[in-house]
Amino acid sequence: MAFIKVNLTATVDTIKEAWTKFNNLIDDLLSVSSGKGASQIGIYDSAGNMDAANVEDALAEIYTDHASARTLVGAINEDADTTSGLVWGYESGLIRADNVVVSVLSGTIAITDDATNYIEIKTDGTITKNTTGFSVGRIPLREVVCAGGVQTTSTDKRTFLQAAPADVVIQTSITIANTGLHLLDTNASHDLIVKPGSDLSADRTLTLITGDRDNKLSMDMMLSMFNRAKFTYNGGATAYTVKVGAANYYCKDKLAFWDSELTTAAIGGSPSGDTWVYLCLDYSAITSGTEITNTELAWSVSAPTWNATYKAWMNGDDRCIFAVKTNSGPTTNINVFWHDGGGMVQYDAVDAIFNDTGPATWTTQTVGGMPAFSQKVQVTVRADYAAAAGQVYIRTTGSSETYSKLVGAVDAASIISYNTIDIITNDSQQFDLDTSNTFNVVVYCLGWYFPIGM
Repeated sequence: MAFIKVNLTATVDTIKEAWTKFNNLIDDLLSVSSGKGASQIGIYDSAGNMDAANVEDALAEIYTDHASARTLVGAINEDADTTSGLVWGYESGLIRADNVVVSVLSGTIAITDDATNYIEIKTDGTITKNTTGFSVGRIPLREVVCAGGVQTTSTDKRTFLQAAPADVVIQTSITIANTGLHLLDTNASHDLIVKPGSDLSADRTLTLITGDRDNKLSMDMMLSMFNRAKFTYNGGATAYTVKVGAANYYCKDKLAFWDSELTTAAIGGSPSGDTWVYLCLDYSAITSGTEITNTELAWSVSAPTWNATYKAWMNGDDRCIFAVKTNSGPTTNINVFWHDGGGMVQYDAVDAIFNDTGPATWTTQTVGGMPAFSQKVQVTVRADYAAAAGQVYIRTTGSSETYSKLVGAVDAASIISYNTIDIITNDSQQFDLDTSNTFNVVVYCLGWYFPIGM
């Protein structure tokens, strides 16, 4: 119903009757009934933002237009009906995780007494809390302080705006120039494998392998290895075998790893004495990212060669990781060696490279006590006076230095000197020896060093 005008009649109203009609008008203005009060007050909007004829219709229009905003304001808000003591209740709502919208039902979560509770939501809609601070990758909801079993303060931490990280493009394949790829991650559970193509000499497509090793991504050096194995002599009845400690290697384009010590199969063919035998990763038997067993370890009497593409010593597709020297003894068919996992392999029994009267001019010596891939050897030089005084010199074959490394000297009868040094040989594993006089000289090989790519 609408307001009715106060009509004056020909009869003169009494003052009481006039005030009664006036009071009735005031009652109608104050009424919240439909058709009265605000519904009768005109509204004017010069900007044309509203088309309502009165305040009542205008309010209804505003309420309808802002329904979505009201819903967002209440999304996962604190629910006063279910919040009490050490229980925090929340209303239902929607969250967005990238391009996925997740519906969250109302519920409650227990909070910690005498602490500040940081209540947050994961991208899957799970509500969590901690007493340290809001977590990276989760959306803050509420900061609730509790003391004595009571929630003393409750601060809304929801926000409609969230700073986004820099754009990240995720691909299953990427093409990069052959300048090297560096991947850094300080979290051990975020490892990454990069699988190169078969030819890295030009631009290549690199495939990212996922799902390896306990459903994690695992990172290994693309062209070499992170962890060299510790190799142990395994004599006695198993004299043709070697123990190989846990390690990671990259074999061509496959990751080979093992997390416990392996024992190789016996060297086949009973190689003759003084033969170098090379331990390799059998490329054809390896499944990348799957832990290998001793069946993926293979022996070869063929010496490996340096492969610049894979930055490793290779026997065809197989990667060489170690070498042993055999002998003709009945039980110790592999020369006894010692290795601590580092860069040097030491012999139990020394191998004499030179044992004679010292040459008075530079003479070339070939080291037989080192595998084909090694160029660095440790030697001990013994100089015996034997009726003549003098000095012993060593240099890398190919050097033109007249006096290179002084490695021994004797100057009186009954004097014997010893000196242990490391020598870098040439590619043919040779060094030069010279003495300033003709006295007895012995050069013993104590062990060899791993080169790069081993």
